[in-house]
Amino acid sequence: EILLLVADALVNCDENALKKFVREPWDQVVAKARELRSEPPDNNLAQSLCELCQEAATLLQQAGFSNCTYDEVSRTIGLFEQNNIGISRLLEFSNEEEQQQYSHCLYGTALFALCCAANHSCDPNCSVIFIANDYAPSSPLAAFLVANRDIPKNHELTISYIDENASKGRRRLATADYGFICSCARCSSSSSSSQEANETDEDADSTNSKKASSCTNTSSDNDEDR
Repeated sequence: EILLLVADALVNCDENALKKFVREPWDQVVAKARELRSEPPDNNLAQSLCELCQEAATLLQQAGFSNCTYDEVSRTIGLFEQNNIGISRLLEFSNEEEQQQYSHCLYGTALFALCCAANHSCDPNCSVIFIANDYAPSSPLAAFLVANRDIPKNHELTISYIDENASKGRRRLATADYGFICSCARCSSSSSSSQEANETDEDADSTNSKKASSCTNTSSDNDEDR
C-alpha cells in the first residue's frame, strides 16, 4: 500500500511541497530507529527495503514516469515514515449486520502540509482534529490544529506524534521511529512522576526538532490556531 501511495505522490503531488520535509532513504530511516533503540542492525531487512524500492522505481519508469527513480521512491517512503500522522474517522453503517462485521473506526495515515510540519512534544500545546465534508463524502478529510491551552504569540505550535500518556521510557522509545529520542521539556524535567523516573531510558544524543520547518503562532488571538 505504501508503494501505491508513493507512486501517487510522485506522479500527482507538487514536488516542492514534498521537499519541505526531511527526506531520508527508507532503509536509513528504519536503521536509525533501530540504532536509537539500541537494537542490532538488520541487514536482511535493509536489503529487502532497497529491493522493494528498486522494483517499484522500475515499474513506474516502465509505465512512463521517468522521474520515479530509486532514490526518489526510497526518500519519499522515508518522508512518509517520519512525517505522516495517524488519522481516524468514525464510520456509519446502514444496518446492524455491518456494525458487527466491520470496525467502527477507519484508521490510516496522511501527510498534511501544515500539521505535519509541527514538531513533537509530550506536552503538546495543540491537537490535530479531522473533519469530514458531509456534503462530499468522497473528499479527503480536512486536518486542523486546535490549541490545547493559551499560546503566547510567536511561540512554537507542537503536537504529539505518540501516546503522551505512556511512561517516559516508552514515549522516548516510540519517538525513535521518527528519527529522534524525545528531549522535550516534559521528558527533560527533573520533576517527572515517580513512575517515569523509575523507567530505564535509552541514552541517545538527538533532538526533537526533526522537521525542516516548524509551526509558530503568529496570531494575537490565542484561543485557537489552525
